[in-house]
Amino acid sequence: MAIEESPLAPTNQQGLDIRSTPRAEMNLFPIDTFAYEFPGREIKIDFEITEFTAICPFSDFPDFATIRLEYVPNERCVELKSLKLYIKFV
Repeated sequence: MAIEESPLAPTNQQGLDIRSTPRAEMNLFPIDTFAYEFPGREIKIDFEITEFTAICPFSDFPDFATIRLEYVPNERCVELKSLKLYIKFV
């Protein structure tokens, strides 16, 4: 006899709805790219966003973080300002 598990409702101390926002409802900025000038030559691109903040859905207090990215471009590079705006407004 199998036991059915019901999905748990997202809960927190304030009774906030903490489900993810559907992508269609997000006002996302496009991430721009440009052609990598030296295909076949491996370089690492490091990027850091030090001022990332979010509101904790459980406590309503701000959370602070540093996001560090490192990638090796293949044919295209990510335009870092557009990446920063994308992450800021997601």
